[in-house]
Formats: sequence, C-alpha cells, structure tokens
Amino acid sequence: MDLIRGTLVLSPPYYLMALCIPLLPIFVLIVLEYVHRREEQVAPAGYRPFGLMADSRLKDQYDKRHEKEGTCGTRPDGSPRVEVKGLFVYPVKSCAPVELQHGEVVSTGLRFDRQFSFAQLVSSKPPVQHRWICITEREFPRLALVRTHLWIPDPKSPTYSAEGEWVKSGGCIVVSFPFSPDWSELVKAIASSLGAKLRQMNIWAEPQISFRIPFDPPRDRMKEKGYSTTERMKIFADEPEALNMSAEIP
Repeated sequence: MDLIRGTLVLSPPYYLMALCIPLLPIFVLIVLEYVHRREEQVAPAGYRPFGLMADSRLKDQYDKRHEKEGTCGTRPDGSPRVEVKGLFVYPVKSCAPVELQHGEVVSTGLRFDRQFSFAQLVSSKPPVQHRWICITEREFPRLALVRTHLWIPDPKSPTYSAEGEWVKSGGCIVVSFPFSPDWSELVKAIASSLGAKLRQMNIWAEPQISFRIPFDPPRDRMKEKGYSTTERMKIFADEPEALNMSAEIP
C-alpha cells in the first residue's frame, strides 16, 4: 500500500511527460514547416522586389477626414484637387494586386498588369472541341486569396549574376495560394495548419503553397521545360493567343 501511495505522489511529472512525448513529433514538424515556408519567401539571389515595400497608401482610406470635400486641397481656380491615392497592378488576372510607388506605362497599359491568368480547359459535346477559357473571381471567388510578388534583376546587388536563373526572363513572379492539408495524414496536417498560423501570427491563417514563373521565358528555357505551343484562350469576347506555362507549375 505504501508503494502504491508513493507512486501516486510521484506520478504527475511522469503523466506530464507521457502527454508531451506524443506531441513532440508535431512540434518538430511545426518548426520544420515554419522554416521551410520562411525559406520559400526569401528573395531570389540578385533580385529586388518590384512594388511598394512600406505600408499601403490605402491604410487610411476609410478615415473620416476623406469624407470632407477638398481634403487634397484646391486648384488655382478654386475647384477641389484630385489625388491618386494608390497605384496597383494585378500580375495574375483576378488575383491579389501588387501596390506600386510608381508605374511604368507600356503599349498594353501598366507594366506587369494582367500579364498572366488562370484558364480552364473545356471540352464541348461531339464533335469534341477543346478550348481554354480564362477564369475569374466571378466563377472562383477564392482566386482573391492568391497572392503575387514580383522580383526583378538588380545589377547593383552583390549576389547578381548575368547567368542567374531568372535574369534572361526579366525576373519572376512568385504565386502563393492557400490549400487544405491532407487530413488523412493527421500529424502532418496539424503541423502544417499550426505552422501557418504561427508564421503569419493569425489564428485564421491557412497553409500556403508557392511557385515561381518567369516574366518572359527565353526559347532555351521553353525548350528545356517542355512548353507547349501558343494556344487560343477565350477571355470575355476576345480570343487571343496565349502561352501555356503549365510546365512551370510543380
């Protein structure tokens, strides 16, 4: 009886250890997930981000002071002065934008704006015909959660190399999107979910997957990656030729 009583007195620490040991693999996986995703966000060597790095200029867009007429001042003739509050490009159509400090105007509009889009291959009834159709937030609202980051070569960078992977393509775009982990692998799914929340310090954060695609791939890269030829893609009333870049998506 004394032995049993002594065991009961000493057992709480052992109970705590017994509870912690099964959680150790989850903790290790959370750390690995955190480190892995942090590595994915590191800038490509020799490149710089293209876009506004400070706080968004729209952070105070709902401030009540903007409700007053003449907030931006007046013109010499006394009429209210208009000011551009924020400047954005949408590198992938219907996905999250990139805010700019200033923009470059090219023949198609602002540089990098709507250069890419997601498309769906649709098959018709017999006689069967296949066609690519651009998809937008109207049909797929979660496209709004797809984030983009632009990286362009920076010759002033100490890690810049003219032979860098993305230099010949004029830079790359990093596309990140949330995904639902495979809950059949419970431990990995828990680690992935908790790792995302820890990394973003947001209880609602979801795990993210990222991939990179070149802005303007040269012919040797297209051949190496096995690009298909240009294909027609329907986008509203137009049907321009588009380059199928599926080979870049892992």
